[in-house]
Amino acid sequence: MKNNHPIYTLLRSAAVLLSAALLLVGYYWIHKPADGSTLLRYAGYGLDAAVTFALIVIAAGIGRAATTLFFARTGLVPGIHRAERLALDGGIGLAIVSTGGLALGAVGGFKQIALIAALAAAAILFRKPIRGWLSDSAAMARAIRFESRFTGFLIIVTLLLLGLAFVGTLTPPYAWDAMSYHLIEPRHLVETGRVTASSTNFYLGFPKAVETLFAIVMGITGRDTGTALVHYSIGILALLAAAGCARRLANPQAGWLAVALLLSSFNTWQLLNWQYVDMAVMLYGMLAFIIALRWHESGESRWLILLGLSCGFGFGVKYSYGSLILALAIFIIVRQPRRMIPNLLMFGLAAAIAYAPWALRGLLLYGNPIYPYLLGGLNWSAERTTAFNQAGLSMRESNQLGELPFLPFTATILGFNYGPSYSYTLGPFLLTLPFLLLATWSHLPAAIKRLAINGAIILLPIYIYWAVSMAFLGIATQTRLVIVILPISAVLGAVAVQTLDLLPEKPVNLGFLIRAMIVLTTAFSVIDTIGYVAKTRSFEVVLGTTSEEEFLFGQLSTFPAVMSRLAELPDDSQIRFLYEVRSYYCPENVTCIADSLLDFWGNARHSGMTADEIFETWRANGDDYLLMFNSGYQAAQQFSPMPEYDREAGAELEAHLIPVWTSSSGFYTLYTWR
Repeated sequence: MKNNHPIYTLLRSAAVLLSAALLLVGYYWIHKPADGSTLLRYAGYGLDAAVTFALIVIAAGIGRAATTLFFARTGLVPGIHRAERLALDGGIGLAIVSTGGLALGAVGGFKQIALIAALAAAAILFRKPIRGWLSDSAAMARAIRFESRFTGFLIIVTLLLLGLAFVGTLTPPYAWDAMSYHLIEPRHLVETGRVTASSTNFYLGFPKAVETLFAIVMGITGRDTGTALVHYSIGILALLAAAGCARRLANPQAGWLAVALLLSSFNTWQLLNWQYVDMAVMLYGMLAFIIALRWHESGESRWLILLGLSCGFGFGVKYSYGSLILALAIFIIVRQPRRMIPNLLMFGLAAAIAYAPWALRGLLLYGNPIYPYLLGGLNWSAERTTAFNQAGLSMRESNQLGELPFLPFTATILGFNYGPSYSYTLGPFLLTLPFLLLATWSHLPAAIKRLAINGAIILLPIYIYWAVSMAFLGIATQTRLVIVILPISAVLGAVAVQTLDLLPEKPVNLGFLIRAMIVLTTAFSVIDTIGYVAKTRSFEVVLGTTSEEEFLFGQLSTFPAVMSRLAELPDDSQIRFLYEVRSYYCPENVTCIADSLLDFWGNARHSGMTADEIFETWRANGDDYLLMFNSGYQAAQQFSPMPEYDREAGAELEAHLIPVWTSSSGFYTLYTWR
């Protein structure tokens, strides 16, 4: 006879659950799934993910509140896809949060308790727009459909590459620029609680909008691995903006294709893994493109306010965003020449307001709102400008000027990871697919022709700017410095592929053949990416089958071991690096001064100081040791603007100082005073 009395049901359930619990305890007592260190590692990953998620969501809620107010006050109709709105809210909100972090640092209040309190208060205050943003995000996810085999392929590729990049974000920091400055400023801000100037690492004088977000996560968690997740999340917003724009202009397949084009570019995918700032440049670049199109479509000048704000935020991330600001100014003039002056004033004033906090930081700490450009500033000189611009490595000096008129194609074909020029693997179609619009021009509807013309007006000035810069400046030969064009090009290319369906299928189905080529090349990119992940052993270090020390050795050779060895020096020792720009893994008990421009020696000699005077000055400044990066010393002589001085540095060190030790690899030698 069944007994369904509540008390018996409760006792029966308790007995079953207790028995199951005892079974699991007994089983896993013998078959331990992980040791304590593994559980702690996964707990750390969970903390990083939770804090980063909270930061992004709270920022997006703030952004939604701001954009909703803007649209309500101006009477503008957004007229954009849900994905574009999600990215717009996120981008605006992150800029506001970053500015708030700067304000806390300016008054010495960048402390863990203050950061937690500020985010908690924002979460409560903006809970309604946060729920709205999350609801739209969930609706976006539910709307994913395999509408065709090609679209399904693009969705699978996107999810796979995003998953692989996510694994990469969990690994210890090892990327060059991250260890040179992108993580140096956040670490210093967390340690001191205050924004201060650096007279030795000029990179810290650049605007630090994204690095401040890194610092917020580091300040709350006390860990550095969450910083890559911040950059990854910003990249997701950039991909959403591109996908939403392409979908609105064409169809869902175009949205997925735009994302796949970006992710199948190896170096774009790689940047998602790292503590860099380029995903934010892409985000604000794509948002600016979206807003510029809406301004032209609607004719409403008030869109220029939002356009200016987006550009100001982008310039606060990285100065190279300036090429897009210049291009958009030209776009505004071309599209409404009779209203040129009021339009440019509205656009420029909004951009100046958005950039103002970072301009003020630069002015107060470094003596220049756009330090170190144009006006010089703290510990800057004409010689340092020459060294930074690397004029000796320009396209003119390397007899490559013939490549510049064909940049989209030369950068695509000749550019590869760590290559001598471009140094960026784009994939075959990211910059080239937009040219398909020329092939289908006679079949295009007016709206797509207008899009193509607008894209050309914006992209052409950037290509010209890039070509001129590459001709004279070695530093400009990196494709990454014009990464702002990539999402715009991806959208135009994705739309261009859809226009192939307007052509007759016979005698040649061009749409089918181009899509087949995209499938093939994307598959090659995925295989290369999987090979890279396997080679770097990212999965192994995340799973714990490889130690962090082994992982870092695989990426950085003996550098981490040398940094650890510096911990053996007396507490409060000061070590000046020569020809080594990275200092992130410097031990806490000593102070490391990185040679950020590889010119500590050459610049001092060029100023007229003798070797004796240089060493006396450094010793008087508190240096106890000098760490020579021997490999960096050899490499620096190839592009140094003062090679005659750099060549003598090694011999002068041997003559004036005492070697303490040389690393087992021979890459580093530590010296002290005689």
